[in-house]
Amino acid sequence: DRTVESVLVPRVAPVEVNAPSIWVPSAPLPERHVLPNGLRVILFREASYPRVFVKTFFDGGLRRETAETNGIGTVMADMFATGTSTMSKLDIARIVEDRGADISAGIGNNTFYCTMECMTEDIPDLFKLYVTALLDARFDVKELKETRRQVVQWISQRRDDWYRHAVYQFRKSFYEGHPYGMPMNGELGPVRSFTVDQLARHYQDHWNPKSMVMTIVGDIDVAQVLDLVAPLGQVVGSGVPVLSPARPLHTAASMDRMTVDQDVAAVFMAFDGERLT
Repeated sequence: DRTVESVLVPRVAPVEVNAPSIWVPSAPLPERHVLPNGLRVILFREASYPRVFVKTFFDGGLRRETAETNGIGTVMADMFATGTSTMSKLDIARIVEDRGADISAGIGNNTFYCTMECMTEDIPDLFKLYVTALLDARFDVKELKETRRQVVQWISQRRDDWYRHAVYQFRKSFYEGHPYGMPMNGELGPVRSFTVDQLARHYQDHWNPKSMVMTIVGDIDVAQVLDLVAPLGQVVGSGVPVLSPARPLHTAASMDRMTVDQDVAAVFMAFDGERLT
């Protein structure tokens, strides 16, 4: 009774001979709210699907890493929602899985993000759990050991997939000297050395509400959701701004050649794009 099946059926609108050429939205536009501490919350109600999707973005990602800490974002993301001061990984997993929900985290080039997906009817309880996981994250030594084992295995298998290995080498060359050139999973040396204290500090460094954005999309009661997010507006963050170096643009064409064990050949090309300021 907690299974949702979606069927997409094309809807063909009647053609009007003198129909206006401008687009008129048929659904409400997203709402933007700013909490007292600067945290921006974007709400969008979509009542046709009985689920809610929550995502919180932090300024960070690879840009917050150095050669000595490369991989800490992936390890931190993999350990998100594996414990708080009052709940174990098993406690959290039991609540989430019994509701057919999901709570996870990940990183990109510029952001660290934490997500939750659940049924609409479960949002009052599970959103509180999600906020608890955000505000009271704990990193356990045992969990770190297992997460480290998995990440080390991924890194060790990098050369087994020629495409992954080629992209790894290509990024290192194209973004030389910039965090974008580092792999998301990190390198063996740093990953093997991380401690729970390092992870806790790295997590807290992300907490700068003025540079955070939370999006909530789905079949939501806007007033109810605003009440649920209110506690986050009281958080005083101690986050450290990201101060990664500006990426220098290429001034001349260059070419690198690499060999792989597999019987394949490929060409990777990249060009400098516009820089956002």
